[in-house]
Amino acid sequence: MSELDELVSKRVAYFAMFEYLKRYFERGASDEVGGMLGGLSLLPDGGSADPAALEDFSSCIEAVMTAESKGGYADCSMRIDNG
Repeated sequence: MSELDELVSKRVAYFAMFEYLKRYFERGASDEVGGMLGGLSLLPDGGSADPAALEDFSSCIEAVMTAESKGGYADCSMRIDNG
């Protein structure tokens, strides 16, 4: 079993994506990434600073999961294999 086979909640996946982008930004990435992080930041009420961010993220998860169930997500150079 590959480390990429580990299942996580949408919440953990969201936080992991945020952490990845934050570290990327801290290494000197463009201000555009910084702006994206600002929108993805979660507010005390659990919503995101950009109201569409969580909805967009959930939509992306569903798209990838649907593609995986139909033979694989093809928009990435590596295939996440469930088997």
